[in-house]
Amino acid sequence: MLQRFRLSATRAVSALIVVLAAACTDRGPTETLDLQSRFGKGTTTSGPSVNSTSPNTSPRGTTLDVHIYGSGFDAGSKAQWALKGVPSPKVTTNSTRFVSSRELVANITIAGDADPALYDVIVTAASGKPGIGTESFEVTIEMTDLGNLGYAASEALAVNDAGQIVGISNKTQSTGSSFLWENGVMTDIGKPAGFSSSRPEDINNLGQVAGYAMVQVNGAWTSRAFSWTKNGGYQLLPAFNGSTTSKVTAINDNGTIVGNSGGHAVAWINGSIVDLGADGVPYDVNANGDIAGDCAQGACRWTASTGWQLVQTMSGTQGEALGINNDGHVVGWGPVNGSTNYSAFVNRGGTPANLGITGGENSVGRKISIHGQIAGRGANGKPVLWYSDGSIVVLSAPRTNYSGEALDINANGWIVGYVNVAGKRGSEKHAVRWRVF
Repeated sequence: MLQRFRLSATRAVSALIVVLAAACTDRGPTETLDLQSRFGKGTTTSGPSVNSTSPNTSPRGTTLDVHIYGSGFDAGSKAQWALKGVPSPKVTTNSTRFVSSRELVANITIAGDADPALYDVIVTAASGKPGIGTESFEVTIEMTDLGNLGYAASEALAVNDAGQIVGISNKTQSTGSSFLWENGVMTDIGKPAGFSSSRPEDINNLGQVAGYAMVQVNGAWTSRAFSWTKNGGYQLLPAFNGSTTSKVTAINDNGTIVGNSGGHAVAWINGSIVDLGADGVPYDVNANGDIAGDCAQGACRWTASTGWQLVQTMSGTQGEALGINNDGHVVGWGPVNGSTNYSAFVNRGGTPANLGITGGENSVGRKISIHGQIAGRGANGKPVLWYSDGSIVVLSAPRTNYSGEALDINANGWIVGYVNVAGKRGSEKHAVRWRVF
């Protein structure tokens, strides 16, 4: 019986070999590899390969576990993050854990100043043979969707150094409310009594908010400037020379508010209105009371000693000055010589520097921080940050590819604005915050 059993087993194995050989011949090389793998034979390779990672993205300043999927991994495999094949000192691997020949788990730390980019993931086996997953992991700048007040659209308009953010959440352009965002919570601060909507243009480091509200009168929309505090609520500001309309654009840390009323540039100081002339449109005011704005002849700057003076842009004085910091540095936009395109500029001490991308693209500098960083909009409608040395960072990530705009920046590297996100009514604005530093 034993001999018969051995003979039967031998015949069975022989038959199986014949079947496998026929199957491999009939089904081609791909299925041959599959059958070999199924029966434990495997295939030999020159080294490991990296197919994907999970998660495949993370913001800067984080430590996390990343699952690496591929083949040819062994217990001695080590993972590294690299830019264009060169290991990055800003993304460090704390440990690499072997799960199987097809999976590793790497614990990594992404430095707060790591380059936001698509990184290669390199796995080196115990034998020293490497495998590279090209651009398998994305390092991004942290972006937080601030939410809304029940309407789909929202925008973050200004941020102070304490991290308080103000903005709007609107159903339509003329129907909606203002919000205050702090400590992760968005609060509806409403609108002045009798008005349909409100727009908080700025918030200073004391938490004072300035903006304007809108109401329809005799079939026409009109606006009225206001200030707001947590304790005092809304206070309507006086209009100039009997006018019924007024708008606010900015407030500084001394409580000086600037805007327009009755066709004049004005400032509200301690509740009283001051005429700054009919020639200017204020957009920003620094702690010294200096104003960046627009005149009939182009970009302008106002000081108490000089009044309105033209600011040099990339094409003489054409364009607008939109932001000014406490050092008196001005940012905005101006046309590029010999082109129909316009470019972001910064003027430090009277000399303009081109920040934009020419050759068919447009850019705008919105606000400049005390450290010289500039928030605005770059090529193809992307929200961007310019560092003080002129280098640029796109705040939207390549895989998400948001369009939008950065509207304000504080001293701590918080930037606020909006991104356009696909929604039920097409593209909708979402209020967001980026943390860069």
